[in-house]
Amino acid sequence: GQEKEFSEAVRADLERASVRETISKKTLAHRVAPKLHMTVAHVHNMLAGQPMPTNVANRRRLFEAVTEQLEIIFEEEGVDEPVTDYAARFLDDDQGTLFEPSATTTFPSREIFRERRQQLTASSYSSASMDDWQAAFWDVYGLQDTNLKLHDMMLQLTVDATRLSEAIRKENYVEALGFLPRVMSWVFSLSSTTVGSFPDLSPHGALLSEVIWHKYPGLCSLCAEPRCICVTWVTDDLSEEERLEKQEANAERLAEARRTGRRPRSFDEWVDMFEQIYGRVNRSRRASEKMLHLWEEIGELEVELRNADRVASGDLARTKPIDWEAELADVFSWVSSTYLHIVGYLLRAKAVDDAIESKARMDDYTASRYPDPPKLSTWIWLEFQGDKVRGGLRCHKCGDAVCTCPLNYERR
Repeated sequence: GQEKEFSEAVRADLERASVRETISKKTLAHRVAPKLHMTVAHVHNMLAGQPMPTNVANRRRLFEAVTEQLEIIFEEEGVDEPVTDYAARFLDDDQGTLFEPSATTTFPSREIFRERRQQLTASSYSSASMDDWQAAFWDVYGLQDTNLKLHDMMLQLTVDATRLSEAIRKENYVEALGFLPRVMSWVFSLSSTTVGSFPDLSPHGALLSEVIWHKYPGLCSLCAEPRCICVTWVTDDLSEEERLEKQEANAERLAEARRTGRRPRSFDEWVDMFEQIYGRVNRSRRASEKMLHLWEEIGELEVELRNADRVASGDLARTKPIDWEAELADVFSWVSSTYLHIVGYLLRAKAVDDAIESKARMDDYTASRYPDPPKLSTWIWLEFQGDKVRGGLRCHKCGDAVCTCPLNYERR
């Protein structure tokens, strides 16, 4: 009785979405319907009773997301149907006209991510690339993020960065490690959404890895050394003109590194790259100084993205470049430094334990009771890990593989 009632409810939902007749009633009722019901529910929750979006870019993103969900369902259930046509009927407007995504609409989430992505699983996340992680977060939050203004996303980044700062100040590193993944998820989201909303502001491509590599090709972006020596210049005392002179003097060296340097492969290798460049310098900095640097870069990113929103709304004439990419790369640099600061604390604690255990056990001592600190990818995986069998990520807040949190609700 419950199965029949559920199937009837699913049919009603699918009828409202203009897709009821595409699959046989038997398959619909027993196998495909529950999964399609979740897809319909995701869209209903996302729209929150509002009409289907008419903006071409937003409708294209919705079309792509529905298509991807249907491809997964059809493959699993062996349904031989044209997925694209089916997704188009899913998005019928009030006049019954099929939605045709514009071939000129630029958006990175599907084409580029499909070329480079590897599904994240418990056994593969540690070797997954930066692009794989960005694609995985887009799968979870892409539909939601396309309905947020960039400054709204910046507010969310600010909230989680504030909590991270408080935890660092209190030396509550367990709590701090919980906020780092959330900060990192917003960094991915901002990269993907900004490219989709403002493709002309993204000269270095759709991927966060491209943005970071352009500014930090294995070298410090200012002194162009593999191990930063900027501290010897007292860079905070440099004028804008002096800083610009140094950047211009090192421009060719940075360009050559972009062409010939060895790019990090996994996400954790990107973090390790910043340890290689800035680890020696940052080890002498207090936690408060590192957090202030992070906040400085978040503030500079906010200014650039707020200007992008204002240009898009017509409130601001675009008279100079909006350099959001460089600021986003800087934010990732200091997020990495914050993680490495926590790792340094844990390693020092481990060294103390090693010394105590060594004296206590003398010749019987073999190893510390404490394992090595986990990689940043491990903390992100633990915070957002999805289905244990199929892999992928899920929303930290609602727990869904495609976030269904109301847009006015604090997402994570």
